[in-house]
Amino acid sequence: MTATTVTSPRPHLTRASLVRHAGRAVTALFARLKERREISQLLTLDDALLKDIGIDRGDVRAALSTTDGQTAGEHLSAQRRRRAHAQRQAWRHGFKNRR
Repeated sequence: MTATTVTSPRPHLTRASLVRHAGRAVTALFARLKERREISQLLTLDDALLKDIGIDRGDVRAALSTTDGQTAGEHLSAQRRRRAHAQRQAWRHGFKNRR
């Protein structure tokens, strides 16, 4: 005869592990709030400075209102990369047409 072992589909959570998970969640929440505060400070810069770093006010506002699962910083970085890529493509396209 063989013995069968019944296992729970979920691992057993101890009180200590629940406290650890809750602590990580609170830490992540405070980190996101701090990041949003710091990004909102970008709105105090003038348009020329924002342009120098490759973003504009609309990018900052969009990053602060993002609901797609990205952090505001991730959203802002992705937008800056998209704009830089588009500018490089436009430059290359314009350069090719001049030949």
